[in-house]
Amino acid sequence: MQRREEGIEPGSEYQIEYGNDEKIKEEMAAKMTEKLGYGPTGYFQIGAEVAANAGPRIVGVAFDVKK
Repeated sequence: MQRREEGIEPGSEYQIEYGNDEKIKEEMAAKMTEKLGYGPTGYFQIGAEVAANAGPRIVGVAFDVKK
């Protein structure tokens, strides 16, 4: 898992984005919860266009923009 922690404010809300592999989605959520101390605010399935190029096991994390 690549990490980029600079610029992430403590307590920032985040979402898990995934292809069609529920197991890898749950694994990412568990790792992020362990790292940050809190879980995601939502899950979003990546569209077919992205999954067709990246593969069905794609998973990522999106943080909300600073206000």
